[in-house]
Amino acid sequence: MVTVEEVARSLRGAAALVSRRPDALAAFDVSATGLTRSFLAFVFTIPALVVALALERRGMGLSVEGLAVFDHARLVLSVSLAHLASLAALQVVMAFVLRGGPFASRYAAFAIATNWIAVFGSLAVSVPAALYLMGLEPPGVVALLTLAFAVIVLEAQWFAAKLTLGVGSGVAGGIAVLGLALQFVVHGLSDVIGG
Repeated sequence: MVTVEEVARSLRGAAALVSRRPDALAAFDVSATGLTRSFLAFVFTIPALVVALALERRGMGLSVEGLAVFDHARLVLSVSLAHLASLAALQVVMAFVLRGGPFASRYAAFAIATNWIAVFGSLAVSVPAALYLMGLEPPGVVALLTLAFAVIVLEAQWFAAKLTLGVGSGVAGGIAVLGLALQFVVHGLSDVIGG
């Protein structure tokens, strides 16, 4: 079970990665147990999932008021699976890439940091969308804010890859871009499958 103390510490670690602090990894439990629990942290992205579901419904011309957001079971399942897959895609791909190689022992730290960045990033990127859904921001401002948050998350992923794997800036940048590309692939497949 993920404890409140671990959540607070790990979110501080994610914020330290955003701030490019070299001591950021000290905030994470990089044990095998910590790795498992870091995937459980995805439950904290439920608010972002609700926002994504509401955006999808609005795009389909469906109501986004109250509990109506949850009245289309297939849509809820499709958006939920895409959300979960997009959170874990980079970690799954990197598990295969790093398996058996010289960086395999560094995977746990990489995945844990990436999981908490995913939690942080998912919540941050959902804020402009939530403002849009409430009618508080026009689409242009929302797009700009979303892009700004996405760049911050991408930079945090670059720094986390550099710090956890001990690779150079170019390789770390490639890993961060791979994560972004996987996001597009997952959401593109979700759109195709979800209809």
